[in-house]
Amino acid sequence: MSDKLLEVVQDHTSLVQALQFVLEAAETKKLPSYGILPTFNDPLLYDQVITALELITGEKYPD
Repeated sequence: MSDKLLEVVQDHTSLVQALQFVLEAAETKKLPSYGILPTFNDPLLYDQVITALELITGEKYPD
C-alpha cells in the first residue's frame, strides 16, 4: 500500500472512533479523557474533533 493510502485508512478508522466520542459527549455533556482521543495524520482533523467536543460539552481541554 502506498503511504498516502495508509494514512487515509488510518484517519478513517480514527474518525470512526472520534464519532463515538462525539456521540457520547453529546449525551453526557462531558469531555472524554484527553489521553484516549484518537490521533490523526492530518492535524486539521484532530483540531476539528477537539473543537467539536468542546463546543458540544461547553468545556475546554487544557492547553
